[in-house]
Amino acid sequence: MPGARRLSGWIATTLIAGLAAPVAAPALAAGGPTGTLVVAHEEGLWAMGLPGRTLRALPGTDEAVDEEPALSPAGDQLAFTRTSIGLGPARIMVRALPSGAARQVAVGRTPAFAPSGAEVAYEGEGGIRAVDVVTGAGRELTAGTADRDPAWAAGGGVAFARGARGADGVLTIPAAGGVPRRAVWSVRRGVGVVRPAWSPDGRRLAVAVVDARTEEARRPRPAGWCARSTSSLRTAPGISLAFVACGGRVAWSPDGRSAAVRSPRGLAFLTSRGRRLGTICDTGSVGVTGLAWGGAPVAAAAAGRETDRPFRCETPATRRTTPRRPGAMRDGPQHYARPQRQVCFRKRGKWVCVTY
Repeated sequence: MPGARRLSGWIATTLIAGLAAPVAAPALAAGGPTGTLVVAHEEGLWAMGLPGRTLRALPGTDEAVDEEPALSPAGDQLAFTRTSIGLGPARIMVRALPSGAARQVAVGRTPAFAPSGAEVAYEGEGGIRAVDVVTGAGRELTAGTADRDPAWAAGGGVAFARGARGADGVLTIPAAGGVPRRAVWSVRRGVGVVRPAWSPDGRRLAVAVVDARTEEARRPRPAGWCARSTSSLRTAPGISLAFVACGGRVAWSPDGRSAAVRSPRGLAFLTSRGRRLGTICDTGSVGVTGLAWGGAPVAAAAAGRETDRPFRCETPATRRTTPRRPGAMRDGPQHYARPQRQVCFRKRGKWVCVTY
């Protein structure tokens, strides 16, 4: 589980006083993404209306860290994971927008709303579970103790990652429960597939690839690892894979025409064909750890106090690489590069990976 951190002193003072000025964030170009973006940063949850220049901290507590946000399809509820500092397990919290109080609905992580907004799927102690956000009634979806990252499709099915660090790939299961079926997996040993995200219409899937053998931050990957890992992915009939993030996370726009891609250094906005719409980078030492994108107005942000924490935009050169065949990696010593920040997408039937 991600380590929880106390808010820094000057941030806590700013939030309590409520006297800070709006954050200067880069405005996106006309015709770019719209809606509300909720971001989990090392210091809590933040929200910004797109296109816009103001990031606001959402209500939280200095005794816990809020992360892993999820917006209901109607944009009237926000679910997130709250981890108290040194006190008990992580909890699933739900807040009615724009100004409802956060309340606990379950014990677990990584919430995902059902299409109706009436239930939240989450990673529980014994597998993927679902809970009614009003009554608190819970039910079991899977019984795998290594199941994680649920994602609810518009058609009602739930995708999730299975195995240590997604070693068994992404599976799907009917919303009512049943036998899980394999959806996306890698034929390359040591490649995990995690963090599935359905497009709003439930027709396309985005996933992330990670090193299933070790912690991401502790071992550098060979140069080209992301491209080769993406080429190794296989999909079940009926599954359309649109994006593959290398160690990051993808959040679809409300209309499904673009996506925000999270990396440890910031966010990139891409069309479904890979064209970059704009980039928001943050200067934190940990960076963005989760994000959710909704179509409702900036109701979520209106409930928070503004903060003057600086967020900067960087636009490094973009480099594209074409993945090799699944078995093309040479044996012997490898050249290790910095951890890659890449997202891959289909172009003319081939995977193309873009590095930011």
